[in-house]
Amino acid sequence: MYEDERRFLFHLAKLHYEKGKLDEIILPSIWEQMKPNSLQTFCKIAYQCLKKKRRNRPKMLLFIEQLQISLDFQIGYLRMTKLSGSNTGGYSWSLLLDNNQKLRKITIDHYDCIFSVRFTTEDLSGSLHSTQRYGGDNGLSPSKIIEVYFDADEEITGIGIGVTSEIGGLVLIASIYIMTNKNGHGPFGKEPVSFFSEFWDAGSFAGFYGRAGHFLDGFGCYLRLPCEGLLLFEITVYSIEISLNLNLLVYIDGLQI
Repeated sequence: MYEDERRFLFHLAKLHYEKGKLDEIILPSIWEQMKPNSLQTFCKIAYQCLKKKRRNRPKMLLFIEQLQISLDFQIGYLRMTKLSGSNTGGYSWSLLLDNNQKLRKITIDHYDCIFSVRFTTEDLSGSLHSTQRYGGDNGLSPSKIIEVYFDADEEITGIGIGVTSEIGGLVLIASIYIMTNKNGHGPFGKEPVSFFSEFWDAGSFAGFYGRAGHFLDGFGCYLRLPCEGLLLFEITVYSIEISLNLNLLVYIDGLQI
């Protein structure tokens, strides 16, 4: 039994997450029931909610979005392509498209590497919505801004990602190439040190995820898989409750642990 601050779940969970040792405090039954991507997404957003300053915690919209992503992974609706670049640099971000959303534009800011990306989607009413800019916190110039437009019936079917480590030894995204059912877009950016590509014939494009800070550190895709045959009654229902005094409560099938 701990006698220091680790006797409080808040401090214990935060410490083990930062050290990459959550396996030491998560019940084996949870590891057995939850799929890795689902548990990883769940833990990431829970950790962000543990930040001491309220302004640094995620907004409710992001919180709910990440829980939905975690659930979709759990029941088999989603999978992730390989995350090209760094899995530690910057902060994590994601764009998961609803069924009534279409990706219409990607804005890419680049020079020696990809500085930032921003996405514009269209809803059923035809209204356009732009995300925040992911990356670009360096304030560097000059840079070149490219806008990649997609037709309403255009679907992304593959991506090619160039990676570089020539800027201060950091692993960053150097270039982006996007393949669709109608065209190839790019590559945009600088010639990379290494290049990764992934194309899919099962499932459909569902969004992007990655890491960003001063630059675009990591980049990957979400794919939505067919849901036929999924046994929804086998799903374990899990949730977290974070009170105003930073207590973290975890529930599995409605039971507090």
